[in-house]
Parts: sequence; structure tokens; C-alpha cells
Amino acid sequence: MLARMLILTTLFGFVLFPVMAEEKNANKDTPESVKGIETISADQLAEMLITTDDLIVIDARIKKGRVKGYIDSSIHLPDVKTNCESLSNIITDKNHKVVFYCSSSKCGRSLNAVTIAQTCNYKNLYWFRGGFKDWKNNGYPFVK
Repeated sequence: MLARMLILTTLFGFVLFPVMAEEKNANKDTPESVKGIETISADQLAEMLITTDDLIVIDARIKKGRVKGYIDSSIHLPDVKTNCESLSNIITDKNHKVVFYCSSSKCGRSLNAVTIAQTCNYKNLYWFRGGFKDWKNNGYPFVK
């Protein structure tokens, strides 16, 4: 197993580690909160979508997660492709309100992405920790 991981790491670089970490921790919840980032619920996100002009919502899941459905108007930017440059292509104003989500509270992709955004000095960051599962379970509309 270790030899296989070393070969894959050599071939794919650091991008493999977040994917492996998520699979390894698939049954563990993410932390309740992150310092400097506001954690929001499905109801809070629904309210923000109504009341906040030009709210940016980023779906941090990989392609196979997004195929299951996504929040309308969300932008697909997987955590493994999230960096300061990819964020600047989407968010030109570092004070703009941005929400990150992934599959559920057991998915670490949105946590990875939002903390990357924080290190890139974005200020109005929101983490929808419950993710798509919580959105769907609360009966909010989504695109299939």
C-alpha cells in the first residue's frame, strides 16, 4: 500500500492527498466552525440567496459529486483546483460575500476550499457546512 501511494504521489503530486483524506475520513464530521469564517445553515444560505445581490456560491465537490445535483447558480470549483489564481478568476473583489459548500458535514472539500480562500485574503467567507445533503433534506430546490 505504501509503495502504491508513493507511486501515485509521484505521478499526481499533492492533489491526491485531499482526495485520500476525504475518503479516509468519510464517516467523520468536519469541525463545527473555523476561526474567521462564518458557518451557515441551509436556511441562512437560502435567505442570503434572496437578500444578497451577486452572492457567489462555490460548489467545492469534484465532478462526480456535482452530477448528483447542485444549488442553482453555484459555481463549480473543486477544492483540488482551488488556489489564489483560480479564485481571482471568479472573485475580483476580496470583500465580496462568498459561500463554499460540498456534499455534507462529512465532506472536507468545502472546508479545504474556504480555508484556501482565507489564506488568499478573502474577507467575507461563509461555510455551508451541511452542504448539498442538508440543502436537499431541507426541501430547497436544486438543479439535477
